[in-house]
Amino acid sequence: MRESEERFRSLVRHASDIITVLEADGTIRFESPAVEKTLGYDSEEMVGKNIFDYIHPDDREEAFGVFSLIMDGPEELPPLQCRFRHADGYWKYLEAVGSNQLENPSVAGIVCNCRDITERKVLEEQIEHRAFHDSLTNLPNRTLFLDRLSHALTRVERRPKPIAVLFLDLDNFKVVNDSLGHEAGDQLLIELARRLQECLRPEDTAARFGGDEFAVLLDDLTYMSDVTKVVDRIVESLEAPFFLDETSREVFVTASIGVAGRLAEEGPKDLLRAADLAMYEAKGSGKARYAVFDPILERQVHERLELESDLQRALARGEIKVYYQPQARLDTEEIVGVEALARWENPERGMILPEKFIPLAEETGLIIPLGRYVLEEACRQLKVWHERHPRNPPLTMSVNLSTRQFRDPTLTGEVLNTLKETNLAPETLVLEITESAAVEDAKSAISMLETIRELGVKIAIDDFGKGYSSLSYLRRLPVDSVKIDRSMIERIETDAGDWAIVSSSIMLAHTLKLEAVAEGVESPGQARELRTLRCDTGQGYYWWKPGPAETIAALLTSQDEGSRSSGQPAGSGKI
Repeated sequence: MRESEERFRSLVRHASDIITVLEADGTIRFESPAVEKTLGYDSEEMVGKNIFDYIHPDDREEAFGVFSLIMDGPEELPPLQCRFRHADGYWKYLEAVGSNQLENPSVAGIVCNCRDITERKVLEEQIEHRAFHDSLTNLPNRTLFLDRLSHALTRVERRPKPIAVLFLDLDNFKVVNDSLGHEAGDQLLIELARRLQECLRPEDTAARFGGDEFAVLLDDLTYMSDVTKVVDRIVESLEAPFFLDETSREVFVTASIGVAGRLAEEGPKDLLRAADLAMYEAKGSGKARYAVFDPILERQVHERLELESDLQRALARGEIKVYYQPQARLDTEEIVGVEALARWENPERGMILPEKFIPLAEETGLIIPLGRYVLEEACRQLKVWHERHPRNPPLTMSVNLSTRQFRDPTLTGEVLNTLKETNLAPETLVLEITESAAVEDAKSAISMLETIRELGVKIAIDDFGKGYSSLSYLRRLPVDSVKIDRSMIERIETDAGDWAIVSSSIMLAHTLKLEAVAEGVESPGQARELRTLRCDTGQGYYWWKPGPAETIAALLTSQDEGSRSSGQPAGSGKI
């Protein structure tokens, strides 16, 4: 017995786990020496004190419950994890297993074995934090945000106080990354996260979804009008410059913000998607602004997705047609050229104009095969007209190039192949690029234009007059003509300022030995003013609307017959 008791005492004395014997009210009757190493207390000093005084206030209720279950029966219970106060004042996590030995005369108490699991709990908390937080900004991530949003919507069902979600996307963040590097971009995102949190209340949540996308949950609002106050604070916080890297470089950024507010009508993902749609509406309206979700946006998105799917099949189905609008010499009104214009003849939607599907084709990349088709079809048709309606100089064909096409490195090869396949004289093809595309990256643009002109193809600057860099860049660009934008022509009869701009544009073009072409001519008065200003060529509804190849062929035939009967160039032959 003495040897067995001594062995037991030795095991208890040297055990790494804390062994505690408690009375029925939680008073400590015995404490093993391991408590000093784990919690910093002298084991003998703890005898007579209550164990619950050492447990964290937030964990006591659960500890009381487990203790009561142990008192009720001898069955084994799952371990209890709770925080115990260390002698130095901080808290450590212990895992405790209790056994009811009150009826055992040799023990007569509740025996608890406690093990220090602090390191394990800290590691678990770190893993959990990483799973639910963004590693760069330390903000909650999408998973945690949706969880909090779900709880917020549940609370709304019990007490109808409004909530709102903001979806924020930085404008042109890619420029910062590309020009200053990803480290500078990371610094900007960290600072943005800090500013966002300063604009919110403690009960609100700001989260990073990746890249430059952030979401904000405004919980327990008094009025929905409070949302605009928060948005105004966020916008104001972005007005101050961001100082990046060691050089304290100043960077100014703006953001597009979508707002969606609900009581309890939608799920968390629905509400988030609504805010996302509103953000894209804000970005599409000019950036640096916010938009509030409207159900119409959702319908527009569905229509857009359907339109995109239809557009992908339209080329294969032959639904994309090329229409042509003639261009007339202003002095004789003779057709000297045509412009190729894409039209989409959808069997269900009817005729779809370029302003609706060309931007979509640009975004999806479909503009490349679409532009190639229009170029090939236009060149093939022009060759037919050259053979059937010979003129001196020959008829020209203008084909628009989108910004994405113009930057495509395969463009020159495609133009050359098309000219060879159609056996078309290069000088009769005119490729039109917008003024903005030409000046956005002037060095690359000049290089591309020079390469195209080496093929013998002519270049025109479209929408001339809309940009702000026209005069400074035009002299440097290797082009053959400028097309004065219709917005300038529209008010040439009534607005002295527009008249002066058109006059200066024509004079500048002639000074640089370029041809001046007026777009959107719709009235006799506009045509008269342009003749007075000695504009070379005009294009617009005053003469002819865009039409299929058959219609243009009939016009050319009419002018040919008029020319043969009079011995002079034909008149306008308006339709």
